[in-house]
Amino acid sequence: MFNSFKLAPSKKEVASEEAQKYIQTVSDNKSVPEIQTNLMLKKGEKAILEYNRSYLQETRVVRKTSGGGAGFRVAKGVTIGKYSGTSQSHQELKVLDQGTLTITNQRIIFTGPEQTRDVPLSKITRFNMNGKDFEVNASNRKKSMVFSIPGNLMIHNFILEILARGQDPFDLADSY
Repeated sequence: MFNSFKLAPSKKEVASEEAQKYIQTVSDNKSVPEIQTNLMLKKGEKAILEYNRSYLQETRVVRKTSGGGAGFRVAKGVTIGKYSGTSQSHQELKVLDQGTLTITNQRIIFTGPEQTRDVPLSKITRFNMNGKDFEVNASNRKKSMVFSIPGNLMIHNFILEILARGQDPFDLADSY
C-alpha cells in the first residue's frame, strides 16, 4: 500500500536534472543553444542566457554618527555650546535596480529602469559566484558589480566556465 507513494523531487534535484540535460545538449551539439532577446546585438553577437527579475548591486558608503551636545543661544544665529561625537563609515552592498541580465558571447548586459551596465567580456578580470549572487570585476570599472539572479546556477556556472576559458560558446568541437 505505501510502496507506491513517491516524494516529489526537491528543487535542487530538479535544477540538477535540468543542468545535466542542458550540458548533454551542449555536448551533443558542440555548441550552447542560442536564445532570443529584445536587445540590439552587435554583428556576430548571440545571446546565451537571460534572467528577468535580476538585481544590480554595488557597494556604497554608509556613515553612522553618534554623539551629543549642549548649548545655548546668545543672539540670533549665535549659539555657544559643545558637541562631541564619533562618525564611522563602511561599505555595504546596496540594490541599485531590478531588471534583466543578459549574457552573450561578447558582453554581459544589465538593463533596468534606472541603471544600465554593458561590460565586454574582454574587460572582465574576475567572475565570482556566491549563492545566487554573481560578482563581476571589470578593468574599466573601479567597483565590482553584483547581480542576484533567479536562474539555474549550475547552468550559469557552466556557461561562465566556458566564457572564462575564452572559448567560443557556439563552437565547442575541441571541448567535447
